[in-house]
Amino acid sequence: MSERPFMQLYVSDFIGDTLHLSTEQIGAYMLLLMAMWNAGGKLTRDPSKLALITRMSLKKWRTLEADLLAFFEVREHEISHNRLTKELQKSERKSNSRATAGAKGGAAKHLKNKQMRLANDTILLKHLPDTITNKKSNDFFLGTGASNKSPRDQIMEAFSDV
Repeated sequence: MSERPFMQLYVSDFIGDTLHLSTEQIGAYMLLLMAMWNAGGKLTRDPSKLALITRMSLKKWRTLEADLLAFFEVREHEISHNRLTKELQKSERKSNSRATAGAKGGAAKHLKNKQMRLANDTILLKHLPDTITNKKSNDFFLGTGASNKSPRDQIMEAFSDV
């Protein structure tokens, strides 16, 4: 799969520029643009490879080559397309910008999670101090105190100091 998942198409511009082309020529032109997008903005000028890209025989490619290559910047060994090159650069800038922003967000989240984990790791479980420190209540609950009072009175006395 390409690292560039989509190519922006300005439909009005495309239709306006290709009104004079046949359906077959428009299809071939689109295939060339898409292949060029995936290839990073340039294609070899080799007629047999361009024929394969456009899904034409070499003979058919040669009959349409002049009409189609008029849309491209033709060099000795490669072809490129000005608008596609600009859109490709814009897409790469946007992708890099988003990747940088995503990395910053991921780093911040990692730091936040790491600090939270460290904070949680340093907290030891602590038992609350006994809420009843009164010797009388301890004696009552432990059953160690000797008292002439009724159990109800002992309970009331134990909690009256708390």
